[in-house]
Amino acid sequence: MIFRLSPRRIIIFTISLTIVMFVLRRQSDSQFEDEFYGIESGDVIMRQKRMAGGPCNLEAYEDDPKKLVAVYRNCRDDLRTIMEKNLPVPSAFEETDEGRLMVERVRRLVNVKQKCNNRKVASMPMIDSWIRVSKPHELAYCQLEKTGSSTMLTFLMEINNMETLYPRNDDLHQTSLDNFKVIGQEAVDMAEKYLDIVQVRHPFTRLVSCYCDKILGERPPFLKKFTEFRSHRNQTAEDMVREQLPSYRFLSDAKKGTKTDQWRFQFFLKIIPAPGKEEYLARESRIEDPEPLGETPTFRDFVMEVAYQILRCGDNQDCRKEINASYGRQIDKCDPCSWNFDLLMKLETIDEDFPLLRKLLGHNKPKAVDDSGSSSTNEERVVHRKISACRSYDEYMRQLNSEELDLIYTAYYEDFEVFGYEPFNLDELRNIIQKNHSLPKAFEKTKETRHIVEAARRLANAKQTCETRKVASMPMINSKIRISNEHELAYCQLQNTGSKEMLKFLLQINGLEPEFTDEDKLGEASWEKFKTESRKAVKLAVDYLDVTLVQHPLTRLVSYYCREILEERNEASNKKFDIFTRHRNQSAFDMVRNQLPHYRFLVHANLGTRSEQWKFKFYLKIFPAPGREELEEQPQNDVDKKIDDSMPSFREFVMEVAYQILKCGDNPDCKSLINADYVPQIDKCDPCSWNFHLIMKSETIDKDFALLRKLVGYDGPETGPSRRSSHEENDGQSSNPACRSFEEYMHQLSGEELDLIYTAYNEDFEVFGYEPLKV
Repeated sequence: MIFRLSPRRIIIFTISLTIVMFVLRRQSDSQFEDEFYGIESGDVIMRQKRMAGGPCNLEAYEDDPKKLVAVYRNCRDDLRTIMEKNLPVPSAFEETDEGRLMVERVRRLVNVKQKCNNRKVASMPMIDSWIRVSKPHELAYCQLEKTGSSTMLTFLMEINNMETLYPRNDDLHQTSLDNFKVIGQEAVDMAEKYLDIVQVRHPFTRLVSCYCDKILGERPPFLKKFTEFRSHRNQTAEDMVREQLPSYRFLSDAKKGTKTDQWRFQFFLKIIPAPGKEEYLARESRIEDPEPLGETPTFRDFVMEVAYQILRCGDNQDCRKEINASYGRQIDKCDPCSWNFDLLMKLETIDEDFPLLRKLLGHNKPKAVDDSGSSSTNEERVVHRKISACRSYDEYMRQLNSEELDLIYTAYYEDFEVFGYEPFNLDELRNIIQKNHSLPKAFEKTKETRHIVEAARRLANAKQTCETRKVASMPMINSKIRISNEHELAYCQLQNTGSKEMLKFLLQINGLEPEFTDEDKLGEASWEKFKTESRKAVKLAVDYLDVTLVQHPLTRLVSYYCREILEERNEASNKKFDIFTRHRNQSAFDMVRNQLPHYRFLVHANLGTRSEQWKFKFYLKIFPAPGREELEEQPQNDVDKKIDDSMPSFREFVMEVAYQILKCGDNPDCKSLINADYVPQIDKCDPCSWNFHLIMKSETIDKDFALLRKLVGYDGPETGPSRRSSHEENDGQSSNPACRSFEEYMHQLSGEELDLIYTAYNEDFEVFGYEPLKV
């Protein structure tokens, strides 16, 4: 007998078979994961018991990334279940850094799930245009703009053995798009199957970063919208809500108006008061009248337009998709309520998140570190160079009043909630310094506590600047590291900044009498005492209290000129006189045109034909030095411009130094050949790759040393460091009567020459918080 199956029965049979196979495969996967975790599946109590032994043993599976990911997921799910049931996390997790970090990462996912469960609006579906896939590693990365995406894309290229250095950030992003983008449903399917990761950022610092890069940087797409961003300039937040966002009301107005108004209030969307706003406004005095920027939108203009664009969309997903990705809500591009992310990384904890990601992908160690301490990869490869006009985070946020803060907080409300951020919990003044060393908790307004706050502001400024840099950070250089193991102190030595005093201090706290007055002998003695083998020095610098001592770039330059040029201090200096005088008959314009052809003065942006103006954006820029207008109003000083035919004048010296630095661009090998006494300080001790706990300044050396003594627990005699005048040499004071004041030397420079040297040291000024003509 022949049985014939109808097409309908065949379809039903096929579907049934597919469902059975899927269920069996899921059971098999679960058994596989439990097998590698070392215990069979069980209820919540069983999960708690098997976690009691401590953190997941990920190291045991480092040679097999697939098994490693399975073990990580199983461990993560166990922890998540325990936390969701409000059961105590096994104490063994608090005993190791790995365990504590694992708990923190899972807490993020638990918070996401809780917020998603309580969410009233529909989740945004996966958008394939933001998915970057590394198929060999079964990794899916959801890319968010202005969150450190350049670092993540560089990492993807590194693990795929691709070139990681590109002349422009746009080239990096285009190359990653060409290599890691997968289109359509295939991308969504891979994202569901692969290890899913995303990196987010505090919404307000992301907004400031976007403003500095896109608005102050006058990026072409944004440049065209300047009028749009200025559209709320003469409008209060209340006016904008009333006239352009009529479906919203400020929550603070709930009890205002008639009873009918109060009854109707419930039907409006609410502008929510930002938590911590009152304390923030009470602590930080508001900047009532920020410096006008003419046609360029102010930060307040920018914030008002961004808030308007986001809030007017409400729950309309198509509208939210159209908002620019650089300032649109992160949850609208990479929504963890629709993505089941395995790892939610944060830019603020990139140093801790990246090692876990590397481990999960079987790339546990960066490329080898050579004997110089440099590394061909850098986890802290930050995104954008700070523009000279960009200021600190606080200076921008303080331009907003109470209602404007509420507006922008409401716009990013879900980013804050889902990703676990607090609007004004950014002031890490105490935490940064107290990370490994205790300080008094009372921060009343005393001289001591005010200086602690100032020291931490330096770190906050450095961090903010690093987040907006376009070039890769300089790696740690072991030859500059001085280690005091007894005090767990790592000092990054910079020449011509007061290093003699620092080396004396290191000898002193180690019970050695700093008898040397000659800096060369002192340097040799300290090197013998505090040098450490290359790889070990870099590792210890990561774990120890890290400090450096910097100086105003231009006073440092004057100091070197007085000591090495005017005093004709050594034969090596004399041999370089010909080099320093080679720009004697050349103007700043001529030098740029003839010897630095890839640069253009920013003040010339609107000169020439339209074609020349269009080409202008492809050149590196010579920035106008802040304060140069005041300098140009005063008569130029010709004193000492030409001392004799062989000796360089200060102006000639400045021209050569600017040329040496600018010709190198971002080439670290080129910069390594520049004299250590006047090379940019950031090229030797870069706080974007060093996590400094204390950045000392020669201008405040007394106060800084007092704080350093407290941090290392040294209460011995307070001898040694004292503040010197701006042109005196810190490593060997100049006694030459021919040496003149800082102001006299600055008046020898024209406006264009000042722009040149300011641009050469631009990152020193920005990262270390100096202004060119204010000493």
